[in-house]
This record gives sequence, C-alpha cells and structure tokens, in this order.
Amino acid sequence: MNILKNIRDSSKIFLAQTALHLEGIHLDSVDTLELINSDNKKVFEVDEEDAIIMRNVVNTLDYLKTIDFDNTDINLDLYIKLNSILAKDQALFVGKLRDTPTFIGCIDEEIGVYDKKFIINEVAKLNSINNDNFRKIIPEVFCRLSRMQPFYDGNKRSTNFLCNIALIKKNIGLFFIDYDNLKDFNINLKDYYQNQNNNILEFIGNKLIRTANELEKEELVNSKICEVDQKNSKTSMQGN
Repeated sequence: MNILKNIRDSSKIFLAQTALHLEGIHLDSVDTLELINSDNKKVFEVDEEDAIIMRNVVNTLDYLKTIDFDNTDINLDLYIKLNSILAKDQALFVGKLRDTPTFIGCIDEEIGVYDKKFIINEVAKLNSINNDNFRKIIPEVFCRLSRMQPFYDGNKRSTNFLCNIALIKKNIGLFFIDYDNLKDFNINLKDYYQNQNNNILEFIGNKLIRTANELEKEELVNSKICEVDQKNSKTSMQGN
C-alpha cells in the first residue's frame, strides 16, 4: 500500500514548509497546518508578496489531491502546470518556459535559454527512480533544473514539487528541507550554482530525503506522543 498517495497532514506540512523555506518564510508545524487546512481563512501578518507565495503553495497542495499518481507521467507538461500554480502573480510569465536570458543573485554571468529537449530529458529521468537509485537521481535532477532556471520564477519550488510527485508515485519517500538543514542547504546550493563543488548532491540524497518507512514510523511515534499528552492533560484537569 502506498502510504504517501493520500497526502496526509504530516506530508502536507513537509511539502508546504519546504516551499516556504525556499522563499525565506518560516512557519511552525501548527501554523503550517492551519494554513493548508483553513481554506486560506487564517490571516497571517505577512507582506503581500509572502501572502501570494503562501496562497500558491496551498493551491498546489490542493492540486496534488486531483492527481492520479499511479497513472501520472512525470513530464514537462506536469512541470509547467506546477509552475503555473506556484509562481502565479509573481512573474509576468508563469506556466511557460523562459525564452530570454536571466540572472540570479549568486551567479555573476547571465543564464542563457536552454534547449527544450534538454529540459524534457532531465525531467523524464524522474520516471526511472527506484529504491536503489533515488538518492542519486533526485538530487541531480533537482540541482540541474534549479540551476538552469527553466521558468521566470518559482524554479526551486516547482522542481521540488515535481521531485516529490515522482517519489510519492513510487512510494519511496519525500524530499523536504526542514529548518535545521536550511542554512546548509542554501550554502551547498550556492556552491553548486557557482561550480565550486557538488556537495549539495550528497547533502540532499543523505539528509533531505526521508523514506516512506521512516516517515510512517515517525508518524506513529508522534501519534503516541500526542495520545500521552492528551491523557496527561485529562489527568491534570481531573486532579484540579
């Protein structure tokens, strides 16, 4: 049984926090769960740009509910669809491949326009992941596509969601960036962008991808902790 395809609350939190971390937005698990389960009714004290990012992340999670993971091909159309949701109202053009050169802060030279066939081939590699190679393929595809900047905005978010759809489809696990690993992730990714080293590949493969079994065990432990907390709370109230 694929424990990931139901997109449980814990998985939603991991996916949402990763997308938000990539944009410098940090919510704890409680606030993240309220955000993704409140039909956007919860008001957070953030600026307009952050509010747009948060809304787009919620809408992307809603889109995942519509996906038939068993019959979904990881392809360019899916990648573009994800970008059209995640980067909405953040760039003049969303949901289309970039066709003009661009710049990003940590790279001095401009990033040219990549051949569409190259992007298609890179994305297609995600269809070949299995339990033996996912720690190699996921980091390579994520980093290559992120550095290529195929879109005008939302590149890392779109690529992370794409990688996670591939992982969920195969019931392998999730690729998420928790706050404790965010600083090292950013440092390693910057080094990769600047062609200094490839340490980010091993970092993602070994530290940022959790298997389905690991996630299930963690969820059971957290569930038991909650049960104990609830029992202690009831006992305390009775004692008072």
